[in-house]
Amino acid sequence: MNFTGKFIQEGMTMLELMITLTVMGILLSIGVPAMLKFAANIRLVTQANDLVADIVYSRNEAATRGRRVSMCVSQNVQSAESATNRSTCAENGTTAWATGRILFVDMDGDGVRDVTNSAATHDLLLKKAFALPTGYSLTVTEFTDTAHLTFSTFGGLTPLTKGSFKLCSTSSASGYSVTVAATGQPLSTKVNCP
Repeated sequence: MNFTGKFIQEGMTMLELMITLTVMGILLSIGVPAMLKFAANIRLVTQANDLVADIVYSRNEAATRGRRVSMCVSQNVQSAESATNRSTCAENGTTAWATGRILFVDMDGDGVRDVTNSAATHDLLLKKAFALPTGYSLTVTEFTDTAHLTFSTFGGLTPLTKGSFKLCSTSSASGYSVTVAATGQPLSTKVNCP
């Protein structure tokens, strides 16, 4: 057998490989930070949407049940409820909403979750939200009571008040403000963070 064809070499030269790696490095150095910023912004939007959803849920449950429903700061949000292990509200004046919150049917309307053995006075837990991830802050301003929000049977805040929550992250220069009107209606807007 006589082969007279030329041997064809396939592949890249060292120079072509170096140029390809350099271009990929430049693209990654531009793309990765942008992707990380995008992911951080998505997490921030998710946290703001969760807060708005909890406010709307509280309003709706108050109207549906014909009972006051409260949302409060909870520094001991429990993953499982039992007779000895209950999620409760933090002290009056607490503003540390980043530690978690609970929503409950407030039988006596005081904004504090009462855990009793009587169905007439036991505050039924509706929902709980665990602490925000590290690097996030949730501050509250203007409400009469900064640790509790109570929604009346028509969905408005009681006592008649208004205020806002400001959600920020250390990885972003902007955050979200969730303003709650006296009617209980929330409104989320983008704001600058310190």
